[in-house]
Amino acid sequence: MNPDLAAVSALPLIIKIHISTAFLLIGLIPFSRFMHFLVFPVKYFWRPFQVVIWNRDRKLMRNSTAMTPEVKSRNN
Repeated sequence: MNPDLAAVSALPLIIKIHISTAFLLIGLIPFSRFMHFLVFPVKYFWRPFQVVIWNRDRKLMRNSTAMTPEVKSRNN
């Protein structure tokens, strides 16, 4: 962990910006939602399937005038 700064200082400016941006993005990973790609979701292998429960009335949803009065259903 002893970088040679002379080698980096000889690089073009665009490469220096690229390296700095990469270090910045890597440094921000622990403070963002992107952190989840590092954590392998082992517990998801053994959890039960999710059950989806609809709390809406299907007839009300199919009647588009009840949800949006100004839009008329095209599949009547």
